[in-house]
Amino acid sequence: MKLKQHEGCTVLEIKGDKTNPEKAETIIRFPTGEVSITRTSDNNYWVHFHIKKDRTTGRPIGRLLKARLDITGKDTNDANIGDFGDPGLYHLAILTGGINANNKS
Repeated sequence: MKLKQHEGCTVLEIKGDKTNPEKAETIIRFPTGEVSITRTSDNNYWVHFHIKKDRTTGRPIGRLLKARLDITGKDTNDANIGDFGDPGLYHLAILTGGINANNKS
């Protein structure tokens, strides 16, 4: 695994090298949640997106504001939840914010 700065962003690279494997799980934390990348026994990866919960109440401290499917050959506005099975699906982006955040963008 390698962490580097690249053109205004931080890049965490999981190499998937079978001879020198990284830990089975990598977690990236941010104020309202975390992203977990988990390597399977057959060297595939699950990516999990989690909203954090308040320790006292158990209620989420944030919410999912938007999700977008990017599919080859299809405009983003034409995609829908049924497209998760589309073999052209290559990207899922989720916008998150505090529990009172607006969904204006």
